[in-house]
Amino acid sequence: MDLSRFRFCPIASRFIDDVDGAQAYYAHKLVEPSDHLISVGSLDILVRFNPEEIHLFTETEPLDAQRRPRPLVRRPGASREARYFSIDRARRLDLILPTIRTPIQTLRATMPGATLLIGPPDSSALRIGVVVGPDDGARVYFVRTAFDMTPKQFQAKLRAHRPAPWPK
Repeated sequence: MDLSRFRFCPIASRFIDDVDGAQAYYAHKLVEPSDHLISVGSLDILVRFNPEEIHLFTETEPLDAQRRPRPLVRRPGASREARYFSIDRARRLDLILPTIRTPIQTLRATMPGATLLIGPPDSSALRIGVVVGPDDGARVYFVRTAFDMTPKQFQAKLRAHRPAPWPK
């Protein structure tokens, strides 16, 4: 990944203010280290982030809570998927690795072979859900997406998905 296009990188995700800050943070803090060695219980796993991924700091809704348009973000590469920047998701990027390390709930994700890892509630009662998928046989997991969950959404996930072992 070419990091030279980023003029700065926020020190923590809570300081992200715009798309450039989110992309710089994602590139420098999550993608560039390549492999994140994480101990889950007594097992060590490797976690990787796809350099082309945008789901972790975007969503499908074009308007924010105040009904203002969000900036459009295009996924680099062949797919050119278009989604809208979410400052709320971007500011929660720091929660992804701790959630992978110690989820409070692990469920089967809708993506085949993937696991939905759910973190504890924050002061506003929101939780983060992180979907990880294994890399064929190795103890390497790719982060596919991450999203916020309200208490109601959390309860719906518990009803709709079966528990899953973590790590597999």
